[in-house]
Amino acid sequence: MLESLSLARNRLPSLPHSLVAATSLVDLDLSGNPNLLLSETSVDAVLSEMPNLRRLKVWGTAARSPWLLLYLRTRLPQLEVVTERPASPGEGGSDAELEEGEVDD
Repeated sequence: MLESLSLARNRLPSLPHSLVAATSLVDLDLSGNPNLLLSETSVDAVLSEMPNLRRLKVWGTAARSPWLLLYLRTRLPQLEVVTERPASPGEGGSDAELEEGEVDD
């Protein structure tokens, strides 16, 4: 049973609808897809159909607008949305170089 899935850095423009089949998914990583857009429709049609989803990583994407984060919190209150890149060991924490295709906040 698939509980964690990383689609990070795949140049996704939108959320694949086929994810609705991943009903046991707990952790979904969409980070590093700078052109990825989420809409209310994709939240309702895909993410809302994933009953076990508890963590969604969206840092480095276009899917971090305040209205969308509010909608996610309202629609999926059990979901933790990670919007900031975690610091890697050895990084000074700030001003870390971005890898190709990442979006600077």
